[in-house]
Amino acid sequence: MSEQPLAISQLNDFIFCPASIFFHSLETEENIMVQDSFQLNGTNAHKHSDSATYSTEKSVLQGVSVYCEKYNLIGKIDVFDEKTGVLTERKKKIKTVYDGYI
Repeated sequence: MSEQPLAISQLNDFIFCPASIFFHSLETEENIMVQDSFQLNGTNAHKHSDSATYSTEKSVLQGVSVYCEKYNLIGKIDVFDEKTGVLTERKKKIKTVYDGYI
């Protein structure tokens, strides 16, 4: 039996706030009661890239699901500019720039 792919967002959660892995597992579209205001703001910040309304430029990919067979990872690209090669994670606000942000 093959293992389930690991979500890239879970790696991010583990690095920055392991407890959020548990809280994210409780979230569903119908049950947002477990989200605090910071999580709700983050969800709202992703709406433009998830719905592909962040940019009308054809070379800007938005909300694209990705899978890496080598590492068995799945995730979603917020915004990728094919012309510049820049991958952007949508954030409402960044207080600290950690390794990997740049």
